[in-house]
Amino acid sequence: WEAIRSDPELGGPLRDHLDRFGDRTLQELKLETPLAEDEPSFLISMLRNFLHGGQNVEEMERREREIRDAAERTLAERLRGPLRRAIFGLVLRAARLTVRQREDLRLTRSRAFGLVKGVFRAIGRVFGGGGLIAEPLDVFWLTVEEVEAVLRARLVTRDLRTVVEQRKREYEGHRGRNPAPRITTRGVPYLAPFEQALPPSSESGAVLRGIACSPGRVRARAKVVLAADKGLDVRGEILVAPMTDPGWVFLMVASGGLVVERGSILSHTAIIGRELGIPTVVAVKDATRLIPDGATIELDGRAGTVRVVED
Repeated sequence: WEAIRSDPELGGPLRDHLDRFGDRTLQELKLETPLAEDEPSFLISMLRNFLHGGQNVEEMERREREIRDAAERTLAERLRGPLRRAIFGLVLRAARLTVRQREDLRLTRSRAFGLVKGVFRAIGRVFGGGGLIAEPLDVFWLTVEEVEAVLRARLVTRDLRTVVEQRKREYEGHRGRNPAPRITTRGVPYLAPFEQALPPSSESGAVLRGIACSPGRVRARAKVVLAADKGLDVRGEILVAPMTDPGWVFLMVASGGLVVERGSILSHTAIIGRELGIPTVVAVKDATRLIPDGATIELDGRAGTVRVVED
């Protein structure tokens, strides 16, 4: 990382990237997730996968312009009358403006979270230095209300280390559980355990169906990723995941296709899949449990289907 930062060609652009987009990282809307500048190995992994993917930004932009121009020509042919065309033109301009504003707002939201992360990390250093917690990052095992109560001397206990250790144990206990997509409760919710999801069942060779988001057919090995990790190396495999967020782009660019369990045609996965021009299907129920990691699968991004060819 130090060699890259000091490189005359890479150092400047990377510093500029950190200043502008350093708040965008894996699970960026979780306070405990480090910023890119706090964990530069994430940026190194991102660069490696971009190189593996071989994406050409100019080619991506050219392809998007062609798709847009073709769609506009189709509309011009089918919309009869100058009034209808004028009204549609106004709606189209408003839609494009608001979509851009939505993405700007998402970036601004991430930057706001980045500021708050810095505040809580500073508080963690104070708590850790004073012995209230074992290490500064343990501050993220406390609730916001508890942190404020400590600062204002309103917390009912000083033994924060015991509180943190108890929550770590409970967190580990939850790792192996798979709650149902929809949970209903009566009375006091914690008096009964939450419903767990039923194990998926599928016949060998069965076709899994979802929402088609980006056309194209590809046959490749599946890479099942339950939680994105900065050290993951993707080289043309079909990425299979529960869901994605903007921080997953460094994995997507090197993949041959995308399959996720949640999402819609306007979800992050769908938009990135179309921008990259790779087959994408979302809302494939239980995909991460029905598709074995490393299995050869066939993905049809136009039909919205996924089929395991061989394990």
